[in-house]
Amino acid sequence: MRGGPFPKDPEIELYNHVPLTSNDAQVAERVRQAFVAQLGEENVEHLDPVTASEDFSTIPDAFGAPYCYWVFGGFVEGRETFPNHSPFFAPDEQPTLTTGTTAAATAVLAMLAGD
Repeated sequence: MRGGPFPKDPEIELYNHVPLTSNDAQVAERVRQAFVAQLGEENVEHLDPVTASEDFSTIPDAFGAPYCYWVFGGFVEGRETFPNHSPFFAPDEQPTLTTGTTAAATAVLAMLAGD
């Protein structure tokens, strides 16, 4: 891309790498079914892949363990929300604590039941 106001092509140096987080399909389906059973179909949504960086998969990848990365909401319906890196990010204490605790326990129990 020579030309323009720059005297030479840019040099790009990669100095950090975050591995791809790729859910195991069987684990994801098992956890999804458990969430639906525990939280109700109306409270479980599918999240399409996103391009955000996440180091979550580093540990299960190191052990060759299948995994499922999931997220949960933490805001009362109708309230203005902000992304987690915003200085205005402030999830509501409830339902965040209850939903998060229930979801975590449900996911763990779903995986234990599958063994």
